[in-house]
Amino acid sequence: TLLGRYRNLSKFFESKRTMNSGFRRSINTPIQGGAADVVVAAMVKISKDQLLKELGWELLLQIHDEVILEGPEESAEEALKRVILLMEHPLDA
Repeated sequence: TLLGRYRNLSKFFESKRTMNSGFRRSINTPIQGGAADVVVAAMVKISKDQLLKELGWELLLQIHDEVILEGPEESAEEALKRVILLMEHPLDA
């Protein structure tokens, strides 16, 4: 994957019966795994972000490529801008 995770697919290439599944998985794994790496990196940044904490916002849930946060309505616009920034650059240091 993008962050170097590895999935061992050798068992799918042991027989002709499972080879097609192995080929599909070998193509799909870097795509799905890379997307998961990006979302996880964004969630970590959001959960550790000091500004969001100071504004009273907390990460509650992640569903596919979306995150759900909870916080005070008064700072919603500022928090939204910050979350967008963090999610657009999840792998930046």
